[in-house]
Amino acid sequence: MGYMGSGLQRWIYTQRPRKFFGTDRTNPGNSFDIGTDSGTKVAGRAGNPRDARKRVREYFQQSRRARYISLMTLLGIAMMLGGLAYDVYHAPVAPAYSRDAHLETRHREAVRQQNAEQRQNAYLVLLKSGDEYFQKRQFEWAIEEYSKALDIFPDATEPVTRIANAYKYLCEYYGQSCDQAEAYRMRAGR
Repeated sequence: MGYMGSGLQRWIYTQRPRKFFGTDRTNPGNSFDIGTDSGTKVAGRAGNPRDARKRVREYFQQSRRARYISLMTLLGIAMMLGGLAYDVYHAPVAPAYSRDAHLETRHREAVRQQNAEQRQNAYLVLLKSGDEYFQKRQFEWAIEEYSKALDIFPDATEPVTRIANAYKYLCEYYGQSCDQAEAYRMRAGR
């Protein structure tokens, strides 16, 4: 009974409830603690001490890996917050949005577009009017209309060509303004 009693006693000893945060940190059986203050049983009831050491080593590697990952995560968060703080304090200040300023800008754009359309329409009307005077052989009036069109769009070549044509006919038919006819012919590139 002595042998059986000791086995039973050992079994009862291992089955008693354990207090994880109690002052008694000893381990029953073949298991052992990772550290004197941890109280965590990693090795379990290993029959072979090598297996127990291997489990403890794996536990320490995992805990180191977990600490490394958490440290890198905290470092990443700190860097992000630092970047945000840098952006907040060093970013150029955007102009304040104002509804009135926006409406005024839109109004100016609409007026500019309307003025451009009006200029284009006036230009076309003056060219047409000059063509009518030209067909009636009223070359001086045609030249005046073409000059007004040229004032609207100074870079346009159409009024210059038509003025050169009108001066040419004025020179041929009436013998007037031949110098100007030559100047505009040169300017038109003929």
